[in-house]
Amino acid sequence: MARIIQLRVHRLCLILLVFFSMVGCDQSSKVLAREVLPKSGPVQLLGEHLTLTLSQNIGAFLSLGADWSLQSRILIFQILSGLFLLVFAFYLFSRTWGANRTLAASLIVAGGVGNLIDRVLFGSVTDFLYLEFGRLHTGIFNVADVAIVAGSLSLVWLTTRQQPRKVNQSHG
Repeated sequence: MARIIQLRVHRLCLILLVFFSMVGCDQSSKVLAREVLPKSGPVQLLGEHLTLTLSQNIGAFLSLGADWSLQSRILIFQILSGLFLLVFAFYLFSRTWGANRTLAASLIVAGGVGNLIDRVLFGSVTDFLYLEFGRLHTGIFNVADVAIVAGSLSLVWLTTRQQPRKVNQSHG
């Protein structure tokens, strides 16, 4: 029994560490972007592969839904996504996943909350990162988006990877 409680405490600590670290990094980086980038303009780094440029996105991924009415954006991007995050967080806390799945799911929740904070406080999400490597060009994104994508890809990979199969051997 003590081992089960210890595992649950460790799992809770992992969830909270990931959540508060990611939301803190996301919100801090957005505050910095909103304060510095309007004055400096775009900043190129890493041999011009990374550009810091401020964008206020009222839509979702790649500005999807930016042309929707304000009421539709509030309903979809704030209310429904907030409810989804609550359900997903409840699911995360109620599951007995291992550390890898817990980490992946925690990243998704933290990233979603980071962007939801922006939507509620500012009516848009602060994006400021842009990558360009040859023909690869990203949309403008933020730290919360990285957490969501990393968590989602990890969860898909962990869910779909093949488990070692047990071989039935008959003796006789």
